[in-house]
Amino acid sequence: MRFVILREAGGLGDVVRTFPVARGIKARFPGARVDYVCLAGYERLVALSQDVDSCVAVGLGARRKRDEKPDPARHGYVAQLGADDHTTLVDLFCPAYRHEVLTDGAVTLDRVELFCRAAGVEPTTPRLAVPEDAARRARGELRSAFGDRGGPLVGLAPYATHPARSWLGRERMIGLGRALAARGCRLVFFHSWKCRRPGRDEALASEVGAFPALRLAWPLLAAYVRECDLVVSVDTGVFHLAGAVGTSTLGLFGSTSGEVMRRPYPTHAAMSAGGPSPGCDAPCYGRPSRGYSPEVCGRAGCELMRRLAAGEVTEAACAVLAAGRGPVETKPPAETVYQQRRVYPQIASGAICASPNKCPHPGPTRAGLR
Repeated sequence: MRFVILREAGGLGDVVRTFPVARGIKARFPGARVDYVCLAGYERLVALSQDVDSCVAVGLGARRKRDEKPDPARHGYVAQLGADDHTTLVDLFCPAYRHEVLTDGAVTLDRVELFCRAAGVEPTTPRLAVPEDAARRARGELRSAFGDRGGPLVGLAPYATHPARSWLGRERMIGLGRALAARGCRLVFFHSWKCRRPGRDEALASEVGAFPALRLAWPLLAAYVRECDLVVSVDTGVFHLAGAVGTSTLGLFGSTSGEVMRRPYPTHAAMSAGGPSPGCDAPCYGRPSRGYSPEVCGRAGCELMRRLAAGEVTEAACAVLAAGRGPVETKPPAETVYQQRRVYPQIASGAICASPNKCPHPGPTRAGLR
């Protein structure tokens, strides 16, 4: 029996959050083969999943559109898969996106659950394997950077691919870096959305007093994240990568829900400034009906993120370090599918992913996952 996961879209965090689908398929169908179709550039990331047997990369210009059903007649790479009656196509292009659009930002399900639900498998925490050569290189470079200096290693990932999810402000980052360094922490600065301007991240890392771990190949980035005792991250791929390698993480959230986002990761904690914000129904998930403004939020960033002061983040980070693993909240987390251990059947058309005339592929095709 063969299954082919179709995820011809990018995003470090999204790709990592599809890995439980491959694991779930193999748990339900021992001996099954799982192939993965990914966007070009993510092959080495997909290879880190121990549940994927092979990977096929598709160029950006050759992939289908988000709402198109995979059609061998129109999409050459689908025809090349050699699908037969023993092959099930598991389409993960749009389930999460559709949920966030159809709920108009009132998101209650994290993407791990949405991907797994679309595939008819049980959601679990994403996991990946760090190659030993990448692990050795990361440890060696960190030894060269910090020498015999001890103290917790803290990774900083303050920028996302969108300003509304980023913790903007050079002074905030410098303040956080100096405060953590004063408490004996060693710092690593991870890739940001501003890397398109060479030298800018390196300069900020230097001002913060952090080792610049920038523009790394996926295996090496995973190795660096695994070496950290804690990662402080906004809603970006590093947040999910840290969960997949078991590194405790403090997530900073404003326009998206930290409570929803951290559900798959038992080592993660989340914080937000909270409180009322005029004209904003946070978390908005970028929906204008909930107060999102491309001219304001899309440029200056989320107001709730701007309210997070360096001192607050420092104290929260130290609390997570002291706890050894998140969450640090005193109240128990909301009940989640990971505690309930649900197993989902194949969802019916319109249940979560489909919308009239727009999304004709709600889940696995052919035999489905019965």
